[in-house]
Amino acid sequence: ILDPFNTTFRTARHRWSRHRQANSPAAGILVNRDSLSPKGQILMSIQQHVRLLIQSYCSLLGRPMIDGVDEPNVEEVCNADFALVSHGTEADPLFNFGNNLALTLFERSFEDFIQLPSRKSFGQTRDEDRIRLLDEVARNGFIENYSGVRVSASGRKFEINNAVVWTVGDEHGVYRGQAAKISTWRYLD
Repeated sequence: ILDPFNTTFRTARHRWSRHRQANSPAAGILVNRDSLSPKGQILMSIQQHVRLLIQSYCSLLGRPMIDGVDEPNVEEVCNADFALVSHGTEADPLFNFGNNLALTLFERSFEDFIQLPSRKSFGQTRDEDRIRLLDEVARNGFIENYSGVRVSASGRKFEINNAVVWTVGDEHGVYRGQAAKISTWRYLD
């Protein structure tokens, strides 16, 4: 289980069932704000979005998102022992997905999380560093071993280490945003 007072890096290999929230992302509908048409928003179910994240991860990195599970289901991803987040394509990208562990780390409900601009999750990272990260991912498709500081809703800082950040594209090659898989973190207080 998560020990909030442990300041050593942890590889997330624990059960997170006690941290799962009633408003789990698996239970709702995702509003995909990166609509291609100004006529409105595209509604995409959580299942479709998670499959998109899985497919783009496997395609770019050449390996499954969950070790030993070639085709994970939505429940496995939502309850995984890593944090998974994604954001859309807005000028100021908003998160559009967070699994249960991500919601726990960021101390937010799913509804609050998907209204948060991703830049507001960064700790003391300079805007130039954040922009450089996003540009590198856009240029190369993904990066591994990313490290940085994030901030939860209560202001609690945590450092992520060895994260994978990748470009999310659909089956037609349309850019849908970026995602991150966070397997290692530590609280800084």
